[in-house]
Amino acid sequence: MKRYAHTEETIKHLLFSVFHDPKPNVNYTDHPKWDLLIETTQSTNEIVGLEFYKSLNPSMPQLCVPKFMDGFREFYYSSCTEKVAEKHLDTIHFPHRKQWTLPLLESVYKLSANISDETIHAAYDIALKMIKNESNLSILSGPISTGGLGSPAENLMLFNRNIVKAANSGVNVFNQMPFEPLFGRLHEHVVLQKKPGYSGQVFLDHFYGPLLESGKFSTLIQMQGWQSSTGARWEHNKAREVGMEVVQLEDVLVMA
Repeated sequence: MKRYAHTEETIKHLLFSVFHDPKPNVNYTDHPKWDLLIETTQSTNEIVGLEFYKSLNPSMPQLCVPKFMDGFREFYYSSCTEKVAEKHLDTIHFPHRKQWTLPLLESVYKLSANISDETIHAAYDIALKMIKNESNLSILSGPISTGGLGSPAENLMLFNRNIVKAANSGVNVFNQMPFEPLFGRLHEHVVLQKKPGYSGQVFLDHFYGPLLESGKFSTLIQMQGWQSSTGARWEHNKAREVGMEVVQLEDVLVMA
């Protein structure tokens, strides 16, 4: 959802807090900032996991660093001036990143830099490349711009958490989150400024609707509160129209 360029300093600070300034006799997963570290890395587009190493520093038994997409720059731990790790211990993989590659992300970033009436169609083409080799995909549906928690920013964070939960539960879920900042810019600069009468229906008609009609998706997973969202209600009807199964997120997580 966010570029590493926007989260890098926060991630470095959190890593330092959890692993360089640990609480006495407290496992790092119980550190008060561990959950925030996990959420921040899971919402950073270029990060596909976390890697753990045995540290050469006796006061810091383990070192944790992000695992990046192939082709992305190396991560350098800012507080260290020498080699700090000698043995790989473990990796936490982020399965919600599996459809994304660095070239696809960079294509989305380029679209964000040059918004036009064709942006939504170009975004759809990128999505088709993402799922070219996929089948029986699931897609989450819930409030973003309307309904839900009442704020698009809060709705997006919840949406991302639920995609992560579904993917971690083994669901082959489509991860649309890297598109959302682009859609926010498109809504602001094209929908609102250039075409005041042009509603958010454009995203349904030219992105989500065609995806549901593509034959790649078998299941629509509805988040709690989906009824409060105009777009989610539209997706519910579209999914029924094209013969997709419609299920509730809590039922999917219970069955996993």
